[in-house]
Amino acid sequence: MKKILKIIKEELSKLFENYDDVDWDLYDAKDIIQDRVLNDFLYNNNSDFTKRVSWTVIPFNRLKKIWEDYIRLGFVRDEKGLEKIEGIVTRNILKVHIFTELSGHTSYDPSEIFESFFDDYIDIYLTCYFKLFQDPNQLEIDFDDPQKGYKKKQNILTASHCKGYENKYLNEIMGDIDLDEISDEKLKSYLIEKLTDRFYDYYMVDNSGREILSDYGLDPLLRLLEKLRKETKPEKKIVIIDKILNVVHMRSDIAAWFIEGGSDALSKLSGYHGDDGESVISGDDGESVIRTTME
Repeated sequence: MKKILKIIKEELSKLFENYDDVDWDLYDAKDIIQDRVLNDFLYNNNSDFTKRVSWTVIPFNRLKKIWEDYIRLGFVRDEKGLEKIEGIVTRNILKVHIFTELSGHTSYDPSEIFESFFDDYIDIYLTCYFKLFQDPNQLEIDFDDPQKGYKKKQNILTASHCKGYENKYLNEIMGDIDLDEISDEKLKSYLIEKLTDRFYDYYMVDNSGREILSDYGLDPLLRLLEKLRKETKPEKKIVIIDKILNVVHMRSDIAAWFIEGGSDALSKLSGYHGDDGESVISGDDGESVIRTTME
């Protein structure tokens, strides 16, 4: 696992000009979110393991109100609302980053990550499967006193110990395996492979069936996210968030992962222009703000 973390850190450092400038708190946040994503897949799934990943997007009406107030007043009145939007943007960029990595669209093999998370789960699952989910009518012999004859097997594990491991999907797979013809190591590897397939087929796709990853929008989003986290003034944060939403809008396939209403909602926000067609407000660098256009 340490080797994987080193590779990920090296990849992140390439996105920035100076290795020492890398926001390692952001990296740690990414690591925490990845843990939550994989644990959610394992322990909060349905019996068929066909659950979609949970996703929170920016509420359109609140974003629109903050935008309109900023144009009218020249400052951000709803700072808490902007902080909430910043949090959503941060988590969702990191989630896209995580899913892009887990899909194999980076320079390292994600199978090691799956194995590191799924290995312990499969160990406990198999223990529960053989100890708890076996035929309750099976008998065993007391070898210390064979004259006592056979008695029902006593399970060490109880249902409470195995909560979260009642995996109908894996149970059906186990039912098709000749356990006498497969080693423990191969059995574990096979089940990890099946869980990974389920992750790809169901968990890392959105409600439209599209894979949650981005080969083209991710790098600019990560760079802007780094700038956003370094900024402290709300009026400058809103400029950077605007740039982030412009990247999202240009990559309309990922817009629905960031804002309620997706690309159509961002198009509605593109109407903040003066009579001459120019943006009403510009950032310190002269770039337009509150535009979110496809231009």
